[in-house]
This record gives sequence, C-alpha cells and structure tokens, in this order.
Amino acid sequence: TTTTTTTTTTTTLAPPAPAPPAPAPAPIVTTTTTTTTMMDLSCKPNRTACDPGLNCGKQDNGCGEEFVCGAMEGACPGDRDICEANMCKCEPQKMCAEGMHCGTMPDGCGGQVKCGECEAPFGTCEVNKCICKPTRVDTCDAGLDCGFQDDGCGGEIFCGECDGTCTANKCTPKPTTPAPTTTMPTLAPTTPAFVAPAPSPGPAPACVPKPCNSTMQCGTQPDGCGGVVQCGEAEGKCPGPADQCRSNMCICVPPTGVCNKECGQIDNGCGKKLTCVPWNSTLVGQFQTMNSN
Repeated sequence: TTTTTTTTTTTTLAPPAPAPPAPAPAPIVTTTTTTTTMMDLSCKPNRTACDPGLNCGKQDNGCGEEFVCGAMEGACPGDRDICEANMCKCEPQKMCAEGMHCGTMPDGCGGQVKCGECEAPFGTCEVNKCICKPTRVDTCDAGLDCGFQDDGCGGEIFCGECDGTCTANKCTPKPTTPAPTTTMPTLAPTTPAFVAPAPSPGPAPACVPKPCNSTMQCGTQPDGCGGVVQCGEAEGKCPGPADQCRSNMCICVPPTGVCNKECGQIDNGCGKKLTCVPWNSTLVGQFQTMNSN
C-alpha cells in the first residue's frame, strides 16, 4: 500500500527594508606634485663661467647649467646691437630717416648712411634738406634797368620802370617829337615867330605790387614797386620753434645738448625722437645717442 502525504508550507514575507541612504559626496582632494630636477652628480662641468670674450646671451656648462654672459645680464648695450654666438654685433642702419634727402646721417654703428644728392636748382644741402640758393638777391645784374630778372630759384627781382620799350631788361626811351614851328614872313616891323609848347607827358602807370613766389615759405621778397612783401603763412616767419628761415625756406634745426644727462626718448624739437643713453663706467664702450627711426 502506498501512502502519499502532502505537506503544505505557508511562508509569510516580511515588508521590504528601507533603501539605504545615498553615500556622502567624496571630498575634493587637491594634490600638488613637485618635480625636482636633480643634477647628474656624475657629470663633470666643462666650465664654471662664460668663456672669456663672450659678452651676451647664455652658455651651458655641459651638465645642464647655464651662465649669463656679459655685464648686462646677457643683453647688448647698443640700440642696434644684436647677439650672435654670444658676441654683441652692431647692425648698422641701411637707410636715412624720413625727410632726409641729402648728406649723411649716423648709421648707429659708428659709420654714416648716405641720404642722396641734390639737383639744381635745389642744389645746396643744409641739415639733410635740398634748398635753392639764389644767384642774385635784391639787385639785378649790372646794366639791366627795367623789367624783372629771375633770382635763380623761381623768384623775380625788379630792375626798374621804363618810359619806353623794355627789351631783355634794357630800356629804350620813347623818341621825342620836335614841336612844330610856324615861320612868319618878315615884315616891317618884324614879329617874333610863335613856338607852340611841347605836349606834357601823361602820368606814369600805377605800379601793382607782386606777391611772393609760391615756393617761398618765409622771409621777404621785393614786390616790384620799391617795397618788400612778407612770404609764407606766418608773415615772413617760420611756424616751428626750431625752424630757421634760410633762403626763403623754413628749415627745422634740432638744438644741441637736448639729452643733457637724461635718458630715454626725448623730442629733438623737429618731430623726431632722440634715444638718450647715459654713460655707465661698468659697461664696455660708450652708448650712442642717435635719431630713432
């Protein structure tokens, strides 16, 4: 006989456990890493200072250590100096400053830069500018007595009035016409012949003063009527404080000694900058003061 026994098991489930709280945020940790470069103590340096004669830049001792060369912390003293192979080399200026058309100017390295040549009629070079110097001033050439004569720079000089014909600055007076005479027959008693008076010349034409030539910037010029006329926009004077009137042209002449004992950039009075560098006995050589580009 087979007996089957059935067992029923009832399981009561407990309520679910509450969810665990969220973990707290991890603290922010700042980590500083310091890297220290250690010299290779087995390396034997090949020098303890810059080689003699080197005056700029840096030089390695063969073990990773560098030495600053020269008396100016590796720099060169001159404004136009460059450092090549640890040696200061002056690089000269190749062109003249703007506005310089003739003569020469310092190249910054003890030499000179040629600024150009002057051409007639502006064939005279003064303060690096081409100017025209008149071949005659105020007075016409000997023997010329009328009209106007060129002064060689585009201006004119009054030579005189002519009551006749002026040809090549030579005056030919008008021919005089003799007064007509009337001859009366001789009668008794005789009557003196009547002589008509000569006609009186008319008034001379009024003189019209001439203005200055358009190329003249200052000074005076004859007006053609025995007087003079002021040239330029400033009544014969030059506008700039450093300007000088030379041959009716305003030329800016920089004053000397503007640097004195100062240093840095200083106006030279003509719109350019001077680089002023004082003397320092610890430096090799004397600095130069020159016009900046």
